[in-house]
Amino acid sequence: MSSGNYVWSAKNNAFYPAAFRSDYVTAQSWPEDGVPVDDRVFDRYGRSQAPPGKTRGVDARGMPAWVKDVTPATPGARHASAIARGLVVTCAATPALNGRYSVGDVDMTNIVHEAQFIALYQEFASGEPTLAWADAGGQLHTFPDTATFLAFAKAAAKYVSACRQALMALQAGNSAAFPSNAVRL
Repeated sequence: MSSGNYVWSAKNNAFYPAAFRSDYVTAQSWPEDGVPVDDRVFDRYGRSQAPPGKTRGVDARGMPAWVKDVTPATPGARHASAIARGLVVTCAATPALNGRYSVGDVDMTNIVHEAQFIALYQEFASGEPTLAWADAGGQLHTFPDTATFLAFAKAAAKYVSACRQALMALQAGNSAAFPSNAVRL
């Protein structure tokens, strides 16, 4: 392997071909902190793909290294993650309802439809006095009455709305935090 074909700049986290130094100098873009590196260093950190979850960074000696990728998630990805976490319900009156419930689009449509039926007819759509509802893992939980289901529906709607508000604020360039997904009924 030859040495000195490339120069490494820790400040710019970049390699520069030494053969083009005069062009970079003319363009006033040659790195002041540039140090010659062995071609093996360039092959490993300049030509090769980063390992999964890593990106090229700078180690304590100022040399290239694979470091954990800490690229901030996009607002859309953060929103999707918050929705995917679901709603973690704790119900002191009915501990059998404790669990993590999905609040994706289809789930919220079903929750809202049931809540609308209850609001119109003061009973579950099934006509039964209780309602079995699956959590995110598919385990059924039994809501003992319409009031408890409406409290659940309200908490789910508020969580999804707060997530949507955080998404819109972030997309507009403002700061925002996604809400806690834990609720007490």
